[in-house]
Amino acid sequence: PVLALFEDQCDRLLPLMAAADPISARTDAAHTLKGAARAIGAWRVASLSETLETALDQGRSAETLRHLERKLAKALAEARAAIAERCRSAAA
Repeated sequence: PVLALFEDQCDRLLPLMAAADPISARTDAAHTLKGAARAIGAWRVASLSETLETALDQGRSAETLRHLERKLAKALAEARAAIAERCRSAAA
């Protein structure tokens, strides 16, 4: 159930971080994802979410934000693959 919640939050929050306006909505989404990732031990996702949150707060360039968003998307894909593998293993 906790992992499924994380999956749902990923589906909802990642698009917000890339497109939400105002910036505060993007920052809030990154902050929420950081907490969700910490709750399940997805430390790389949490760290990158925090970095993105800080970059948004600091008004970093659009190029920097896109770079961080790509890194976060890759980390999320890896975390989600690990979750899927764990769920398959548990079901076997």
